[in-house]
Amino acid sequence: MNKKILKSTLLSLSLISTLSLSTFVSAETNSNVVAPNKIAVVNVRTIIDKSGLMQNTQKEFAKENKTQIAQFQKSQKELQQKQADFQKNQAILSQKDKRAKEEDIKKLVVKLQKEERDLQLSQQKIGMKLQKELLTKLEVATMKVAKKDGYTSVLDAQVVLYPNGKGNDITDAVLKAMK
Repeated sequence: MNKKILKSTLLSLSLISTLSLSTFVSAETNSNVVAPNKIAVVNVRTIIDKSGLMQNTQKEFAKENKTQIAQFQKSQKELQQKQADFQKNQAILSQKDKRAKEEDIKKLVVKLQKEERDLQLSQQKIGMKLQKELLTKLEVATMKVAKKDGYTSVLDAQVVLYPNGKGNDITDAVLKAMK
């Protein structure tokens, strides 16, 4: 007998929750009909290309690493000179001198590789810092343009599978707002 009452109560509760959920969905659907989404697209790739991020990264890198770049270039010249001298004098050098010169060249190559890695890491850090700054400016400008034009959502143009014309592309407006 308790089982019948329990089943009846559970059935009633599930019916009530189903009705409540359908009322909620209906109300939600009606509110969407009143205020439809207005979606725009922005081409982030175009903005990055037109921003000069790569040129700015290279300029900043050259400015911040002037001394290290000069040292790297000096080490490169030194290596080239030692290799040329070794090739030129190889025939007249003793085995001991050959090994010593080869070791010297190997050490210089290792030094150059380390300097090159350090410079690459520095350039990556600078690039990431500038990219972060650019993306922050992009986000602020996109929100400003979207709010002004009444867009509820903005998507990257590269992820939109079916862009319906150019009407909702705000890339140029965002570029202008970033300046």
